[in-house]
Amino acid sequence: MEKIPSVRKESLVEKANPNSIGEPLSIGKDLPTSPDKVYRSVTRQISILVLAVIAIVLAGIMLGFLYNRLPANNPQESRAGCESVGGEWDQVENKCLVSYKEAGEQCTDGGQCKSGVCSPPILSSEEALLARGPITGIVGVCASDTEVIGCVPQVVKGVITAESMCME
Repeated sequence: MEKIPSVRKESLVEKANPNSIGEPLSIGKDLPTSPDKVYRSVTRQISILVLAVIAIVLAGIMLGFLYNRLPANNPQESRAGCESVGGEWDQVENKCLVSYKEAGEQCTDGGQCKSGVCSPPILSSEEALLARGPITGIVGVCASDTEVIGCVPQVVKGVITAESMCME
């Protein structure tokens, strides 16, 4: 004869939901009760936040060093890079010699001039083209130090724009 399992009445009764209407809610059940536990919890969260900020700052510094080591940012370390910025490669010392141009010498960027400003040539009908966009392939002349006052029209990397011409 087979034995039939007995079912207890208590297992059939549904358990009461503590969040149902009419039942009291248990808010803050998992919150620390003592001030010491609260202090340790807050201190831990602050220390995690401080460590995260430090990690982000250190990562930024490391990326800055890596970016600075890129060949495009160090033209003086290769012959092609040196020539791209208007320098001369010294075979004997194996280094780039960049000399800044005097006022009146041809340039394509202010970084080539002692004054830091490469003035564009006198433009006529091309000024109307600036309204449509930048003009490339411009060769200017280095400005003298005395000409650099206020907004000065200039060539930047061989390009002039309405902004670089003080038109905006």
